[in-house]
Amino acid sequence: MFRFLDRREIDASDITGNVVIGDVNGTVTQNFTTGAPPSVPILNWRKLPDGEPDVFKAMQWQFRISALHGRDNERNDLLNWARTGPKIRLRLLTGPGGAGKSRLAAEVAQTLNDKGWNAGFARRDTDGAIYALKDGGLFLILDYPEEDPQQIDGLMRALAEVDENELPCNVRLLLLTRQSPAEWQPRVDAAHADAILDNQSVTLAQLDTRQAATLYREASNHLADHLGRDAPGVGEDEMTTWQARDPVLHGLPLIVTAAAIHGVLEPGQALGIDGREVVQALVRREIARLNNAGRAAGLGENGGGRLSAMAVLRGEVDAACLRRLAAPELEMGLPAPDRIVDAISGLPWWDGDKWAAPQPDIAAAVLLHRVLQERTDIAPEWLWAALQDSDKTVIEKLGQVDYDISLILGGANNKFSGMLVDMLGNDVKRAMTLSYFVGVVQPSLGLNYLAVRIAELLIQNEQWPDRRAIFLTNLFAYRAAIGESQGAIKAAREAVEIGREIATAHPDMYLPFLSELLRRLSKYLSSYGDLQEELGAKQEEITINRKLAATGDERHCNNLALSLTQLSSLYSKVGKAPKALAAAREAVETYRDLAVVQPEIYRPDLAA
Repeated sequence: MFRFLDRREIDASDITGNVVIGDVNGTVTQNFTTGAPPSVPILNWRKLPDGEPDVFKAMQWQFRISALHGRDNERNDLLNWARTGPKIRLRLLTGPGGAGKSRLAAEVAQTLNDKGWNAGFARRDTDGAIYALKDGGLFLILDYPEEDPQQIDGLMRALAEVDENELPCNVRLLLLTRQSPAEWQPRVDAAHADAILDNQSVTLAQLDTRQAATLYREASNHLADHLGRDAPGVGEDEMTTWQARDPVLHGLPLIVTAAAIHGVLEPGQALGIDGREVVQALVRREIARLNNAGRAAGLGENGGGRLSAMAVLRGEVDAACLRRLAAPELEMGLPAPDRIVDAISGLPWWDGDKWAAPQPDIAAAVLLHRVLQERTDIAPEWLWAALQDSDKTVIEKLGQVDYDISLILGGANNKFSGMLVDMLGNDVKRAMTLSYFVGVVQPSLGLNYLAVRIAELLIQNEQWPDRRAIFLTNLFAYRAAIGESQGAIKAAREAVEIGREIATAHPDMYLPFLSELLRRLSKYLSSYGDLQEELGAKQEEITINRKLAATGDERHCNNLALSLTQLSSLYSKVGKAPKALAAAREAVETYRDLAVVQPEIYRPDLAA
């Protein structure tokens, strides 16, 4: 499928080839005489709008209210990586929210475009898009790719399968992510893209005092000139004092930029309040601006801010969601569901089929939290109206939102996860709708509370014992993550009891399942439970593993060897040295048998 990514054009004489990016099903036909041209990556620098200060836009990288500071080494490194080395490479650009990943990547892309490359950001809907290979090369940037795992998995698979010898130029894929390289490795392995992954990921650090002071001065001067105001005079001494109040947060380019904006708008408070208070002040100003525009369009007293807040949850609010939010019982104060789309059609946040989420992400998350806190009595129902038709791609987004709220407000003041739990209440149907949360490692601590409640409700409703046991193991993991150790152990014990019952009735089918349940119980008991109970669980697991290993199945034999090694360690802890030695010897014998069949795999275990 061909897709336009923006309105820029590439002259035919500049194109040296095409590459299809993403999963492609069916027949792909390239038409050299008619049809849509190849897609162009997005790189849309923008100018601040005239009129009332738009503080959220001023914080966004696209508006370039200061030069790029503190990133010279990283910029040069990325440019060198793009221009040299193998034809196809993948790299991670990591760092916390607000560190300036997008701005750095965009500046690199601009430099490459100026040198004859096709460079910029890929859209979220680029699956199957065709990109032109210009003489310089192709440089694609994906921002927060973890929010759309299907897209990034397809991209990595597609690039890993391309024959470098058939490419006339370099192709680079740069992933901007908050996740570490270690967190990305399983996904890279699954896409068979390890061969194209560059081992030298780039991690952005905080700005030092000189860099932060220069950024602050440039940003405040730019905005002051734009608004016809005076810029606050802030030097390195003032910046040193301010950064010392919170070295981590006050070293983020986004927070320094926010402080500069606030200093222009409130000159009496220039660097007088910390970064958290700065963001909250700018959020209050943005909510007021949104609500003013909303009132003029007939959205009620607070409709503009509320719609933007709901868009934060999924990146946008589409027409169907708008109509749900406009239901009178939700008390949002919006026009009736059959009139809401027409009412907002003239507002700048509506682009034809959706209300876009505010940016940047950190400020947007705080905006969402503030709006929800204004109506805690009904806010959980607003959340349900926005999330009831979501899918698993929302998990990373909600985790990011929860993290950003805690970053600015502090964990104790973050009520978002509690409202997500309240959204479920005792409604099993809602839990079933969001069942995709269960079995997934949650990206933030707060989402584990939601996952606990979903699992609890699913367990209450589940009739099949094996599925019930699975939900209990999930519940055990989520309770453990939030520190409910006794509740976690209780869930694990109940799962084991169910496993014993179904394994007794159907041993061929469920003995491996019971072994795994016992392994998990034993592992958790090692940290939070009774040592004797842990020993008993491990002994029962080994009894099962011996039965399974008797079939000669390599997987079961390996599990037996592992569990015997763990049992040996447990016996040593309780002072039973002879039994520890016997278990260790049996483990060695099992590994020796395995090494005969698969020496390259099991000899290292045998040596250990």
